[in-house]
Amino acid sequence: MARRDPDESADDQPQHRLDRTVFAHTELFSIADSSLRGGRDNTGRGDYIVAIVMAAFAFEAYLNFVGDKLLPFWGDIDSIRVAEKLSVICAHVGHPPDFGRRPYQSLHELWKIRNALAHTRTESFSVVRDGLPVEPIKYPESYWETKCTFDVATKLLRDVREVCDDLHERTRMTGGAVGEVEERGGEILR
Repeated sequence: MARRDPDESADDQPQHRLDRTVFAHTELFSIADSSLRGGRDNTGRGDYIVAIVMAAFAFEAYLNFVGDKLLPFWGDIDSIRVAEKLSVICAHVGHPPDFGRRPYQSLHELWKIRNALAHTRTESFSVVRDGLPVEPIKYPESYWETKCTFDVATKLLRDVREVCDDLHERTRMTGGAVGEVEERGGEILR
């Protein structure tokens, strides 16, 4: 939608229109990649948490991008679960995903970790081990703590990107592939 810049209001002045489409899924993937790289330089799991959550957000943003382009009724079903969005798109292009193999198999793990992080609660753990404590002491961890690692985050980001690339190829879409940040254009109006 074109909007008028309030700084240029004279009718006798030349006009031009600038257009820009931002591909949110690519921006979110970029944040995920950056966090993954940052995690290698830091201790703790914070960067891996960000990488995994951003990958989940990027995947849903990509599905919304594809759904908006392919399906005129997408706005009516936009609030369905991510897995259902994927099913609707895959059915439309005649491609049943194989959740028994990577990369699609990783989506279940991605959603499970994302949901564990989004709905987490304070948890208490206790473990009894034989013998005296040995350094370093390894305390029990929650599910999401065990998954927010460099190896898991790397696998999930790679697989989510592969799923998006696969869908992009199967939908025969032009523009908006993962990695394309934006489209720019415009024209002289007068």
